[in-house]
Amino acid sequence: MAGNMPRPPRGDRRPMWRGALSRAHATFAEARAHRDQDRVRRAVAHHLAEVDAAQTGIFVAGITGSYLLVNAALCAMTGYTRDEIMALPSWDLIAPAERPRVAAIRNARVRGQAAPSEYETALISRTGEVIPVIARSHLLRDGAGAIGVMVEVVDLRGLRTAQE
Repeated sequence: MAGNMPRPPRGDRRPMWRGALSRAHATFAEARAHRDQDRVRRAVAHHLAEVDAAQTGIFVAGITGSYLLVNAALCAMTGYTRDEIMALPSWDLIAPAERPRVAAIRNARVRGQAAPSEYETALISRTGEVIPVIARSHLLRDGAGAIGVMVEVVDLRGLRTAQE
């Protein structure tokens, strides 16, 4: 009988680490309310061990474009170290051809307009390789509005190779 159960809609399937991201988001929102960037970084950094265990790339970027949290899977995917990514403006990891479309999606979500939370895009690696990914973004808000974005990226290179 269990085999006849319908699968939940795509948006309802939550990985185990989603709880860690929710806790990180709550801590991030609380710290950001104090407008203290160092405190925000410290607040989300202590959740890094849980987020680092994820098989998918994950990052948190502030609304100003600075990275606040980056996991090991994203570093492995892009070839950058954590420190190198943290020093980059957030748009530098997005493939140049994708930047206008990703910016439009982000800006629409910040304004509260309809925009996809899951979409195909591409990152750029340290060596310049274009990495096709599925991005799942979650806008982070506090009482004053949008304060950042949490993004999970799934590398499609292995999936496409398997399909060919």
